Amino acid sequence: DGSFRCTSGKCVSIGAFCDFKDDCGDSSDESQCDYIECNRTEYRCKNGQCISMAHRCDLLPDCHDSSDEQECQGQCNVNVTFQCYDGTCIPKNAVCDGHRDCPGKYHEDEQEGCHLVKEEDRQGLEEEKKKCDNKPRKTCEDLYLQDGIRHSGHYLIDADGAEGPILPFTVHCIMGSTVDDVRTVVHHDSEQRIYVRSAVEGPGTYARAITYDVGWLQMKALIGVSQLCRQYVKWECSGVGAGFGYSDERPLSWWESVNEEPQFYWGGGGDNLTCGCFPDCISSDQRCNCDSTAEFHWLEDSGYIDDKDKLPIRKVRFGNTYKTGQAGYHTIGPLECFKQVSSMEECDSSQNFLRCRTGHFVNISTKCLYGFDQFGFQAGCRDVSHLRGCENVVCPEDYVKCTNSYCIPSHFLCDGKWDCIGGEDEIECSNYICPGRYKCRNQSSCVALHQLCDGVRQCKHGDDEHLCDLRCPSACECRGHFVKCIEKNLVALPDDLSHLVRKLNFSFNRLDILTSNFSPFKRLGELILQYNGLTVLPSNKFIELKNLYLLDLRNNRIVQIETAAFAGLKNVRFLHLENNPILSEIKAGAFVGLNKLTFLNLSGMALSGLKRNTFVGLDKVTTLNLKNNKLEYVEDGAFQGLKSVTSLDIQGNDIQQFSHEMFHGLQSIESLFSDSFKFCCLASPQVSFDYCLPPADEISSCEDLMSSPVQRSFLWVLGVVALLGNVFVIVWRLKTKNSNPVSSTLILSLGCADFFMGIYLIVIASVDIYYRGRYIQNSDVWRNSALCKFCGFLSTLSSESSIFTLVLITADRLICISFPFSMARFGLQRTYQLIGIAWAAAVAIAALPLVIQPYFQGDFYARSGVCLALHITNQKPSGWEYSVAVFFCINFAAFASIVAAYAYMYLSIRKSKTAVKRHAARPPKADSLVGRQMALIILTNSLCWFPMIVMGLMAMSGVRIPGEAYAWTAVFVLPVNSATNPLIYTIASLRFRMFLLRIGLARKKHSLSISKVLAHSSNGTTRRDHGHAAHPFRAPHGYVPLLQFLRAEPRVTPHQLLQVAAGICEVLCDLHAKNYALGGINIDCVFVSVAADEEKLHIYLPDINAYRIDANRYVNYDTAVDMEEFGALVKKMLRVYHVASRTTDSNQ
Repeated sequence: DGSFRCTSGKCVSIGAFCDFKDDCGDSSDESQCDYIECNRTEYRCKNGQCISMAHRCDLLPDCHDSSDEQECQGQCNVNVTFQCYDGTCIPKNAVCDGHRDCPGKYHEDEQEGCHLVKEEDRQGLEEEKKKCDNKPRKTCEDLYLQDGIRHSGHYLIDADGAEGPILPFTVHCIMGSTVDDVRTVVHHDSEQRIYVRSAVEGPGTYARAITYDVGWLQMKALIGVSQLCRQYVKWECSGVGAGFGYSDERPLSWWESVNEEPQFYWGGGGDNLTCGCFPDCISSDQRCNCDSTAEFHWLEDSGYIDDKDKLPIRKVRFGNTYKTGQAGYHTIGPLECFKQVSSMEECDSSQNFLRCRTGHFVNISTKCLYGFDQFGFQAGCRDVSHLRGCENVVCPEDYVKCTNSYCIPSHFLCDGKWDCIGGEDEIECSNYICPGRYKCRNQSSCVALHQLCDGVRQCKHGDDEHLCDLRCPSACECRGHFVKCIEKNLVALPDDLSHLVRKLNFSFNRLDILTSNFSPFKRLGELILQYNGLTVLPSNKFIELKNLYLLDLRNNRIVQIETAAFAGLKNVRFLHLENNPILSEIKAGAFVGLNKLTFLNLSGMALSGLKRNTFVGLDKVTTLNLKNNKLEYVEDGAFQGLKSVTSLDIQGNDIQQFSHEMFHGLQSIESLFSDSFKFCCLASPQVSFDYCLPPADEISSCEDLMSSPVQRSFLWVLGVVALLGNVFVIVWRLKTKNSNPVSSTLILSLGCADFFMGIYLIVIASVDIYYRGRYIQNSDVWRNSALCKFCGFLSTLSSESSIFTLVLITADRLICISFPFSMARFGLQRTYQLIGIAWAAAVAIAALPLVIQPYFQGDFYARSGVCLALHITNQKPSGWEYSVAVFFCINFAAFASIVAAYAYMYLSIRKSKTAVKRHAARPPKADSLVGRQMALIILTNSLCWFPMIVMGLMAMSGVRIPGEAYAWTAVFVLPVNSATNPLIYTIASLRFRMFLLRIGLARKKHSLSISKVLAHSSNGTTRRDHGHAAHPFRAPHGYVPLLQFLRAEPRVTPHQLLQVAAGICEVLCDLHAKNYALGGINIDCVFVSVAADEEKLHIYLPDINAYRIDANRYVNYDTAVDMEEFGALVKKMLRVYHVASRTTDSNQ
């Protein structure tokens, strides 16, 4: 738009920018301006404005601060002003206008001969002469007005006109500066001071008859055509007592009127017997000073007699002037007449000019029009005589009539001054509007549109004459100083474009910037050149645009910015270079001159590198955005000169070539945004890690991949434990896979999954050692390497295949324990199928980020130095949704199913029939042991997945998870299952304990042994001491379940049945002797083995549910129950034996 925003937020017209006036109120529209130098023919105002020297001291303020009209005393502009003797300047048209404007006593602007100086006077007088040459001059006023006589002297007048009986006569004309000062004078013989002395005593004894230069009838005619006549009388006396005192009932002194009637008052008196005492009446009881009889004391009575009916004075009479000490002087002035009663009306009807009371002429168009000229002087007659007799006049257009009076211009309405006599022009002005007219700046008055740019300042500030010299090119739209030339297919700036333009929008054209000349537009504030197809910004193209504060070069095809391309733009605060996607080169020193630019956005371009001194000259820039370029190298010193930059963004660039001095010159930088933490390390002396992106990967530091020695140690420990433990599990399960093929296959799958986690941990630990002390320089190489991606793949494969296998193991145990007679029990073939599906799913989950590049952008496993895909931060990098779906949704569902399944199994065991039958006979210690095993399984899974799930949910809710938590999750929480699973599912199993006995790692008493290492809950029971652990068992090789033994071929013999029963009986006896009960005997938990070279059978009876019993009880139900179940077992053995025997016999 065509506005300028002030610092305060206020918006003013763009034309107010750098117009030498404080339009904003805070000077922000002028404070940054660079005013041009004035040439020799110009005058520099105090505000920096340049005006023509011809306008200096011309009484019209051309400088906006009026400084061109200051200090003008004695330096008046001779072309348009008149200089008074004291140096005061007045307009030339104020000279000889009948009004004294020059100060002092000489009135040099209104000297004699002024009546013919002005052209209006000459033309008016000439026109008047044509009409009035044959008309009589009745008074000296007619001579002044009609003949333009300005010199006093004796002139001939005809008081009764040409048709009157009285002949013309000569009078003395005293010409004043105005017609009101003109006097028609008739002299006489007694005007001098005459001594009064009478020969006799008495009233009126002294008499003086007055003889005039003209006859009585001539004087009577003169008095008749004059509005005012007067005659001066002065009586000086000493001791006469002859004022108007009475003697014998008669006044002593008097004068006679034209009609020879005595008059008993002197000049200045209003009534009979009064005088005009001079200087004051000396006594309150005397009407005249000369009524005093004080001898040798001179007094005076004087004044004018102005009664036209009694003038002129014919005679004066004085008495009491005959004695010693009595004397006097009288002075009788001439007859003076003023102001003609009826001037030459028939000559006043001039068609073109109007005679003022001063005798000067003005144009007839000013008749009854009130106003002032551009100098503030009254337009028309200076004595406003042109405003008389206007009661019935009809005002012209753009004027408003005052009530029964003259007309005032419409822009005088509501201007805060009374222009009409009654002030009606300032009534009801609170909501004054003037549609269809121009409203003056900072005023409520309005000007007619046709009066704009008419050369006359109607507005107080002269703004109705502003912008009058602006020209609008035909191809453009103009709004004041805002010129818009859009979509005109122009290749050059219009020739008639005004040099005073403040804002130029030249978008959507084909401007040839190499040939364009911007130098004339020194006041330009905004230049918009969008969509012009510019390809190169040449040097020094804008060097003269020192007031430019906005340069918009967006949406062009700029490829190169040359050195000094922005030279001269020292006031530019907004530079727009966005959307120039092929800008590939910025030469050193290109930004020199941009001294006030604070923000530079070079994002989304094709810059391949930054050369030394690229940004020299940008001392005030605080924010530099280089995001999403193609930067590959940054030379040392590239940021030299950016000493004020506090924020730098280099994200979206693959910078490979740089040095440790890359950020040299950024003295004030506070925040850095990049794609690699290595840049944060390079800038660490200036920028805190809290204000640098990306943040550290929670694990690595600027020197080491694993920043914490404790975490480093855990990484090695868990890696070695997971690797060796799972290698052993794999070997062990492969060796014993035939004993329980389904369970062994599942545990083998789990061991393989956890083995991969061990490999991952060892690789990461080794990389940490390899890059120790120099990690940050190689962080990008490492995180984007194939090995890192392989590690990420391996960790994801391990964790997912592990938890899928745990789900299968849990499902197998759930079916066996809670649903023993279900037809859905795992067979070996189904187990292979399920494991294959689980591993295929895990491989797909781990490999998908390596295959789908658009979504994962190739850095799914490169977000941290340990190459984990785990997402427990509130950041949202590419692929974070996938990470959440896998590690939190899928794994949470698996974790929840495992916990639910083991809880259900525990409840099933507690509610079993066997447990119910024993509840009254012994405490539920067997339930506690089963519960502990299940709790251990749930605990290890909870330690792994529950913290990760909780932290993930918190992060997605916006909670910032500390980096330390992520680090511990990566090096301890996530791998903990891989290290503990071998212990839970293999090393702690019964068959492994038997293996330990066989290889001599446990004590044995005889071949039929059970473990006496039993643990009890902490609620009052105690562990058995070491001495009672005399029945450790060993797990001989080749044991088979009892049912399998009974059904095997060749058929079992009765002797062998007896050996089995005897062996079980011996175990029970041994347990009971040591005050233990077995806790239940089940045919499925009895195992038999026959050595090849022996006939004796070996019996293995697990004692995992054995518990201590009270030895002091006379009758012990616990041992009785063991014996009862022993009998039931023997009975079941015999039944199986008989069934097998019958089957064999029938086959035979």
